[in-house]
This record gives sequence, C-alpha cells and structure tokens, in this order.
Amino acid sequence: MAETSFQTTPGALDPGALTANAPVVDAAALKPEPIDVRDAEVFHVMVEVDERLVVPFMPPALHVPLPPMVTFVLWVCHESSVGPFNLGMVRINTRLNARPRGLVLGSYLEGSAEAADRLRTHWGFDIRPGKIAVNAYHDEIVGTVEAGGRTILRVSGRDPGPISPEDIRDMPACTPIRLRDENGERSLLLQVDSEFHVRQATRSIHPSLELFEADAWGGANIAQEYPVRALHYSSEFRIVAPRFMIDPALSTYQRSEEIP
Repeated sequence: MAETSFQTTPGALDPGALTANAPVVDAAALKPEPIDVRDAEVFHVMVEVDERLVVPFMPPALHVPLPPMVTFVLWVCHESSVGPFNLGMVRINTRLNARPRGLVLGSYLEGSAEAADRLRTHWGFDIRPGKIAVNAYHDEIVGTVEAGGRTILRVSGRDPGPISPEDIRDMPACTPIRLRDENGERSLLLQVDSEFHVRQATRSIHPSLELFEADAWGGANIAQEYPVRALHYSSEFRIVAPRFMIDPALSTYQRSEEIP
C-alpha cells in the first residue's frame, strides 16, 4: 500500500527531554475560564524547512508531515479579558496520526502580567518576556520578536492581497508540560484550541524568514527552504479551556486523552 502524504519520519526525542524545562501545570488548573480576545491583529507565517532540522525536537507521538514546515505566529491583542498583550510563538507543524498539530518550540509575551500567568499555568505556554510587533506597509507585512535587547525573530510577507475571512484556518497548538496530580508529575502535550472570528484578511505567497536566533528558541536551528504563505488578519478569538492531552512517549496512532 502506498504511503499517504502525512506519513514520514517519526520523532525520537525522549519525552523527559522535551518537558525538562516545561511549565508545571496542576491537574486542577485544567478547567480555566476561557480567555476572550475582542480585538486582535494576527500575523501567521509558514515556511518549508529541512526535515533534519525539526525531527530532533519531536517525541515519538508525533510525525513531521510532508513537506516539513514551521509556523511563526504573532498575536497583537489590543483588548482581551486579561488585558492587552502581544504573544509570539514558533511551532513545528506535526501530525498525530492524521490530525495536524503545531508543537510549540517557544513563546514570548509582552504586556499583561495576568495573560502571562494564565497562559503558563492553565495552557502550558513557557512564557518569556519579550517585545512583539506587527507592522503593515502597503507592500509588506513585517513581524518581529525582541528579547534581551536583541531581535530574535523577523518574518515578513511581500505583496499581500485580500482573501475571504472564511479561508482562514489554524491548527491546534501543543504545549509541552509536566502535569502534576496526586500521583506526581508526568510528561504530556497539552492541546490548545482557539476559536476565531476573522473580520478582514490578506495573504502573501512570498513569506520570508529573515532572522531566527536559534538559542532563543530552544536551540532549533530553523532555516527557510521554500516559502509557503503569510496570513495577516484582524479578528476576535477565544482560547478555550484545554480539552485534550497527548502522551508524547506513545505511538502516533494513539487517541488523544480527553480531559475529564
């Protein structure tokens, strides 16, 4: 039987290494109130990379799809239920069986301390302080993340054109965590789902990863091989309470564990 397009090299990273520096999330904290973002600007850049650069960061539960891709996501949240904040994250595009997921390599936040605390303690984001910006020009969208007095990420999309808001889709993210309950701690991936209502959107087929500082993103030496696309849109969205967990040590053919 011929292989389907999502079957490629599985990860082999020890789950303990994946979550060694991950946030500790209490089992009792997995039923939080949603975060409602009422006014946001989102820049979402996807590029194709060399498979050999991302497989070392993947646990056995996840496969790198064909072609292998990395997504850079910047949120500029002007108004939310936890105050204004900006979030920048890097995600490796993966699949759990046939289901797409974005494995979060790292994340930086600017603004609301409440947002940083809630995203870390309830959704497992390994939040670090940074400065996140999205600038829209007539012929280009540019997104940057700064931390420690230097630019650690710069992505862009040239010649954006309007698209229908209904064309915007995003995969769930997966954050590495150490879940703590009465039995101790265990390594898990926590699925993070967002429900978007997009008001206006553009797309560029000329995205560029202009700068990426590997040491600021967990040592991942990401470099662009081919452009895929850049999306820029205004929206409101909700980060809902986590609903599923994944055991990173199990086979990619496992079922997600539903959070009771």
